[in-house]
Amino acid sequence: MARQLHRVIGSGFVEFWGPIEHVPNDAAAYDRYRSILSTGAMAKADLKAGKQLFTQSCGTCHKLFGEGAEIGPDLTGSNRANTDYILLNVLEPSAEIQDAYKLVVITTMDGRTYTGNVVAENPKQLTLKIAGQEPVKINKSAIQNKEVTNVSLMPPGLFESLSDKEVVDLMAYLKSPKKLINKSQCEF
Repeated sequence: MARQLHRVIGSGFVEFWGPIEHVPNDAAAYDRYRSILSTGAMAKADLKAGKQLFTQSCGTCHKLFGEGAEIGPDLTGSNRANTDYILLNVLEPSAEIQDAYKLVVITTMDGRTYTGNVVAENPKQLTLKIAGQEPVKINKSAIQNKEVTNVSLMPPGLFESLSDKEVVDLMAYLKSPKKLINKSQCEF
């Protein structure tokens, strides 16, 4: 799977996100994370640390409470209070993808490849949002091939680089009902 994704998304994506080693799309992975995210563990979570993890891991593509980037969907209004919803989207990001966030691979006549999602299009050009870069405008006359895939821009396996405590802290922040403003809000 990792090799297939690398071929589809190109080396620039892998350089930004790192290699994708494993896709935990089995029941054991869900059970593992559900057990880590127990009520007791969530009650002890450090929301401030969770916010910092969000900024580093998720905020490069997603907004939450008005902070972060706009490559992926804004998470503020999502079903983020539901643990299973978040687990599905983190463990299997390509399981349910809105059309606006499907991975688009464009190859130009001069051999360059761009991978991102189309955020604007007119009869002469399109604008592609690319992770870790400014949006790129590409003249349609320069496009040799455009492929819309059923692969999410979000890489699978993001939890695998985090400790169990970091997963708890991040999930607690993702599930929090409001933006952290001061230290008193960092308690559950």
